[in-house]
Amino acid sequence: MKLIFYLMIIYLINLQIPTIILSCLILMFLLKTIMSKPVLPKKLENKRNIKISILVPVYNEDENLDKFIQQIHNNHKNNYQVIFINDISTDSSLKILEEYQNKYNYKILNRDTKRGFVAGVLNDGFQETLKDNSNFIGVINSDCNLPSNLIDDISDYIEDHDLNIINLSNLPKEQINIWQRIASLEKSFQNSLFYNVDACLNNGYFISKDLLSSLNGWSETEITEDLDLALRIKKSNNHIYQSKLCVYDDVPKTIFSLFKQKYRWIKGDVVNRTSKMPVDLFEVIVNIYYIFPLYTLFSIISGLFLQNIMINQILILFTEGYIYYTYDSEKNIWKAVVYPFVQFIFAIYFYIKFMFDFTNVW
Repeated sequence: MKLIFYLMIIYLINLQIPTIILSCLILMFLLKTIMSKPVLPKKLENKRNIKISILVPVYNEDENLDKFIQQIHNNHKNNYQVIFINDISTDSSLKILEEYQNKYNYKILNRDTKRGFVAGVLNDGFQETLKDNSNFIGVINSDCNLPSNLIDDISDYIEDHDLNIINLSNLPKEQINIWQRIASLEKSFQNSLFYNVDACLNNGYFISKDLLSSLNGWSETEITEDLDLALRIKKSNNHIYQSKLCVYDDVPKTIFSLFKQKYRWIKGDVVNRTSKMPVDLFEVIVNIYYIFPLYTLFSIISGLFLQNIMINQILILFTEGYIYYTYDSEKNIWKAVVYPFVQFIFAIYFYIKFMFDFTNVW
């Protein structure tokens, strides 16, 4: 129904005054963004005592799991524990977990039924942490690679700084073909944007247990539970700090897997963001960014080529490219042009598929 509502107001958006207002908002956002400076947490005079429980969802990850188990335990401190939540894997993931358990002394939770997407897995793990004395909860996916001593470095940082939540940067494991390079552009853009302007959650974050409890954990009705949690964190007036410490992620190897991933991500973003009231200019513009390709698609399909719609879409693409270039350490103009263009293609694909996918509910 919301999709129909947004289509109904397309002519209103195309009027001159709304176009001018939108253009001004976008330009204000551009200026605010490129002038932003990183917000860093205050360093504490005295270290605080930190005990971390790390939740690791596992579903059919036998190809990477043994390496991940060794990497996450490649640390020297003993102020953290790891909880693997096996989400009814059908491969040898559980066997691998049991094989290393005695050596590394971690916990294994076996789910009996699937529910609540990834959020359900995390909530099961969170309930397990209520039995221990941890005061920070970490979330890391089991399909990634970890740098040496990553958990020690995170623990040291949290001990030394006044913060409730910290997000890790995501880097690609490899960039062999064109589809992986395209997917990697988004990671590069997000890392820079999150660090310099406004952070959101992705693969690898650590949150105060008290804060997570006050937010009632993860929402099991959301596909992108990390975005939903991030929006609720911001609404609670807590700041998400972006770290340059990182994990290495898989990126799609084929065009089909890339578009499948983007469809799921965009759907989660659109559903989450349009269901919540924006808290600042950043959120307003991000909402416009996700919705506007729908108007452009309508303009193209109808043959009307609504002038004001197209002007603002071009302005949005320019803004995204300029921001990419501003924060790109390589100052690569080609990447700054390609990135917003491919993101626009993904958005058009999403709306076309969503319109004909009657199994989906907005």
